[in-house]
Amino acid sequence: MTNASLTSFAPILKTVFEKRVAILAYENHPLLGLVPKNDQFRGKNYVQTVNFAQGNGRSATFATAQANKNPNAQRDFTLTRVSDYGIGSIDGEALEAAVGDPYTMAEGLEFEIAGMFTTIGISLAGALYRGKSGTIGRVGAYVAAALTFTLAQPLDVVHFAVGMKIGSSSTDGTGAQNVGAVEITAIDEDTGVISAAAAWDAGIAGFAAGDYLFVDGDYNKKISGLSDWAPATAPTAGDNFFGVNRSVMPTRLAGQRYNGGGGPKDQTLQKALSYAFVRGSRLTHCFANPDDVSDITIGFGAKAERIYEKSTDGGAVGYEGFMIVGTGNAQPLKVFADPDCPKGTAYLVKLDVLELRTLGKAPRFLEYGALDNKGILREATADAIEFRVGYRGQFRVREPLHVVRVTF
Repeated sequence: MTNASLTSFAPILKTVFEKRVAILAYENHPLLGLVPKNDQFRGKNYVQTVNFAQGNGRSATFATAQANKNPNAQRDFTLTRVSDYGIGSIDGEALEAAVGDPYTMAEGLEFEIAGMFTTIGISLAGALYRGKSGTIGRVGAYVAAALTFTLAQPLDVVHFAVGMKIGSSSTDGTGAQNVGAVEITAIDEDTGVISAAAAWDAGIAGFAAGDYLFVDGDYNKKISGLSDWAPATAPTAGDNFFGVNRSVMPTRLAGQRYNGGGGPKDQTLQKALSYAFVRGSRLTHCFANPDDVSDITIGFGAKAERIYEKSTDGGAVGYEGFMIVGTGNAQPLKVFADPDCPKGTAYLVKLDVLELRTLGKAPRFLEYGALDNKGILREATADAIEFRVGYRGQFRVREPLHVVRVTF
């Protein structure tokens, strides 16, 4: 009998988790599960061309049409990758306890590694809705020198975890982050109260009510999600998004915006569909926070037909939703409740214009071919091994016209 080694159990771990990644990372995250995926994001960047206006050499007078001819108007978005890492360690004694069959070792490590895949899944799922800034919430009520603060939107608590280190900034990605980070020690999921062992403004310089919150190290380093592709306010002169000034024609280069003004949410959804239809959109899916979807469901009542749709990875997980018929829409709109979507905002999309483009699967063990041992490494300064999971990639919208940001 010999001890299982890094060489023997690393391939087994990879095999075990390749079959489970979708369940660990996609479960309860409908947009992440349903969005089309492409794991061949190679090269330095990816150039995406968006055609936003047709040629306009047209007139009832031939000579005028000929004189005014011009080509289609296009813009090239140069997409670059970002990385997201999940790193954990496992004690050497635990490794030595798994003697003989390497599957025994794999089973002993499964709980720790599974937790990290779930953590990376939560990070990626939230990023699809939010922006490059990395914001996952905002400080609401806060008393200087207090050990707690309340999230401005308590439902954002799903993005926070005990043991997570948090940073803050007074701006959502346009200014500098505050110096310092504080570790979360307790969370009240009902009230959105976040606690630490010491005062937040002692650990983070300038921490105050209204600050934007992000995981330490994330500020302005995450993928560009729907809130970047379809910002709350239409871009103005000077905009630079992946090299494109979208203010030339915001609806076709930076998505559409519809504000329901606090009206009934089911009616807001219908009016948003009409609004988009006039501009040439054909929408297939709606993603919204469960709290908002419950109101929409009540509004539609029995007219909402229940559906079930499987994830794009081969159907390892699935999601329940319902369909509604909208004005001018080529097909019924599929509505899904997604805890990752910020409350008060819904995204209506033509699903096949979205793509999560990554370098390899997302998430996965981070490995570099023959250069290492399948994402499992021996630590140089501790009696332990280190495992690394994560992803490298970017989220893209091939035709921003087919994304409508709805504010309830």
